[in-house]
Amino acid sequence: MATYKPSDYELLRRRCAQLKDTGWKQTQIATALGLTEGWVSRTLKKYQQDGQAGLAWR
Repeated sequence: MATYKPSDYELLRRRCAQLKDTGWKQTQIATALGLTEGWVSRTLKKYQQDGQAGLAWR
């Protein structure tokens, strides 16, 4: 798994959503970005529920 700074995670969440919208599977996204499948799953669930607002860094 890759190491990211906390400020990178908003960009990663947005990239996850972009890749999913273009047809990538969760496992492919996790592998490509060096993240766990659980992290990708939670991110995409939040995106599905809240849209772009769910991807913002808090």
